[in-house]
Amino acid sequence: MFDHEVLRARLEIRDFFLKSLFREVYENIGQMLSLVRFNLAGANPRAEAASELVAQVIRDLRQLCKNFYPDADLLKEGGLKTGLKEIVDIIFPGSQHLVQTRQAADEMQPGLKLIVFNMLLEVLITVAEFKGELAGVKIIILPASFEFSVNYTGAGIQVVQGNKLSLAQRADLINGKLDQSIDNAGTRQIKLLSL
Repeated sequence: MFDHEVLRARLEIRDFFLKSLFREVYENIGQMLSLVRFNLAGANPRAEAASELVAQVIRDLRQLCKNFYPDADLLKEGGLKTGLKEIVDIIFPGSQHLVQTRQAADEMQPGLKLIVFNMLLEVLITVAEFKGELAGVKIIILPASFEFSVNYTGAGIQVVQGNKLSLAQRADLINGKLDQSIDNAGTRQIKLLSL
């Protein structure tokens, strides 16, 4: 219980300072940069180029702030698909087009969505650490079930770290099943299915 309380305190402190930074970027820095951009607009070609750079800084800062609370966007409708494409592009740049989605049901329950997303994140990070090459990611969400699969080439991976639950144990926790396979061409697949 002490360790859980330490973790909760750490997260609440971090959350406080992140919210403060988020507000500062959006309210103060964003407004100041918008004013600078407005003053530069139309003065001359050099000022126009500077204005575009300021606009890019504003977009980058807003994207940075959005990443402070990724779980908030993840829990929105369609957030799982969007979040998965974003992490695929971060871990395997230019590969977000390899994510295929099919959804014939409402989004998953929020806690389940966070656990599944974290499991997929862990698999993708481990594939990258083992120098694997991503071949595709598939998401299927149906009314009574879900299926997520990560296809890659490279060495097989075993994801178990420290005192953390293994992927298989977490799959059991969410009433799911974890399967790993390899086809004749050497493409490996890690699949998470609901039971």
